[in-house]
Amino acid sequence: MKKRRLVLFCLILLLGLIHPIYAEEDFDAYFSDAQSLDIQNEGTSTLKRMWRNETIYLKVAIPIVQDTTIKLSATSLLNKQTKKEIEQVTYGHLETTSASLGVGEQASYPHIEVPDILSRETSFSAKANTIAYAWIQIHTSLNQASGTYEGSFLLETDQITKELKIQIEVLDITVPSENELSIDLWQYPHSSYRYYNHIQEPFSKEHKEVLKEELRMYKALGGNTITVSMIEEPWGHQTYDDTPSLIKWMRKEDGSVYFDYQWFDEWVSLCEEIGIDGRIEAFSILPFDPTIDYTTESGEKIRYYVEVGSEEWKSIWGYFLEMFLYHLEEKGWMDRTYIFIDERDNEQVKQAIALIQSIAVNNKQFKIASAINRIPEELDLFDHINYVAISVEAVGSHEEELEGFLEHRKGLGLETALYNCSTNYPNAFAISEPIESIWTMAYAYQMGFEGYLRWAYNAYVENPNETLDFHNFEAGDTLLIYPDAKEAIEPMPRKSMRLAMIEVGMQKVRQIKKLQELGYSTQTDVTLKTIQKPKGAYNAYGAVVAQSEEEKEKVSNFVKSLEQALEQDTTHYLQVKPRKINACP
Repeated sequence: MKKRRLVLFCLILLLGLIHPIYAEEDFDAYFSDAQSLDIQNEGTSTLKRMWRNETIYLKVAIPIVQDTTIKLSATSLLNKQTKKEIEQVTYGHLETTSASLGVGEQASYPHIEVPDILSRETSFSAKANTIAYAWIQIHTSLNQASGTYEGSFLLETDQITKELKIQIEVLDITVPSENELSIDLWQYPHSSYRYYNHIQEPFSKEHKEVLKEELRMYKALGGNTITVSMIEEPWGHQTYDDTPSLIKWMRKEDGSVYFDYQWFDEWVSLCEEIGIDGRIEAFSILPFDPTIDYTTESGEKIRYYVEVGSEEWKSIWGYFLEMFLYHLEEKGWMDRTYIFIDERDNEQVKQAIALIQSIAVNNKQFKIASAINRIPEELDLFDHINYVAISVEAVGSHEEELEGFLEHRKGLGLETALYNCSTNYPNAFAISEPIESIWTMAYAYQMGFEGYLRWAYNAYVENPNETLDFHNFEAGDTLLIYPDAKEAIEPMPRKSMRLAMIEVGMQKVRQIKKLQELGYSTQTDVTLKTIQKPKGAYNAYGAVVAQSEEEKEKVSNFVKSLEQALEQDTTHYLQVKPRKINACP
């Protein structure tokens, strides 16, 4: 009996010794390149050199051995000599969502789990034999003292703690706050109305609170444009949610027409409340489906097909534009409102421009904007368009024509932007390498564009937190932010890593411009001149990706070379810049 007890005691002791060893293997953690979808073990410590007023994003990969719950925390990033801190450090769970490698909702298509959702959750469950992720955002203030700051990022379970060390060297140079490139992301306010369970009416108090948070995130990026649908489904219902007109076209029993601007006024006023007070982009006098939808006073819907350029088309649209101008004049928004023409052929564009320019109120007229997917040959036609955005796919093999077109428009004081959407490469799809967005910003700047436009900001698919698959486009094409949980009462949108990389790319452009103004951009300028648009191609599932691994590497190789050049030029500037000399007492 004593012998049995001794054996049992030894087994219990042995299990007690084994358990901690097993527990220590429930997860690992290391830094991985935030600019890449691939998992890269970059070690358990990182050193970053930062300018003042700069933001960086770090990604942490966490291979999980057994089911566990991980808690995230961080120590202060502290300068040991001065005892000063980098105060703006945020972090959370980098959630994954499913993304098809093709176009459509085909279950048979290959899917990948994309770490793209910058969640604020600092405690989360992770399943065995998966890769979990965390993100860290570090921002240095405008008056951050130069020097070295050190701290740790901690990942804990009930049994163990993993420590990742962070060292930040803050340099004596400041990133300008103003964007060198304007940013234009199209907004879809009705997506959040459909998505959240607690919102019962469009532009209700609950809906506006959600929209405010989405708009604040856009404003923080530098966004200052307002997307407005002035007709039902201006893009032929290409999104998951309806895009109703924010201006209701009403018809009385006697056939007379009037317009209800309530939603339009509430949306524009809400944007202004957040500080978004730039271009009001009204879509579209040339909708993808050329119809006019009226609502009768009894609530009946009446739809008319009208041929572009016909007398009926001129009469209907001429009356609307005139009434719209009067309303805008009353609200004080006339000078900011652009009638937008999206990807229509030249003959229709000519008809639209002629009609728009024939309408005036108190000698004031609309401005005109257009997105196009080709380098235009008829320069005089586009001389009438105040803001033009050209698809990235159109400029790759026509850079000489582009240079002349941009110089011509600049000479007339007209703005031109680069824009991106489905079927283009490089891009900001969920299956795109995050580094592609940094490349795109550098390309826009080097080619001479003044802004960047992307469709779209927040046109949610059915449940993007689970899958980004959508029947019309590549996964992720319709959104750059994610909604909160459907049942959330006070929901907060979540930034995508793709949007974060757009932010980083725009920041690099500001750094380039700063060094150029200081006269210390030698290596950066040489590198910028080597940029070439890589070739894209349709994969077997209908999505546009890099034509080959070689074309894909052109993007990453260029961005890495640009970062090295910026580092070299910054170091040179800091070595030779005049030092402040204290005056003798």
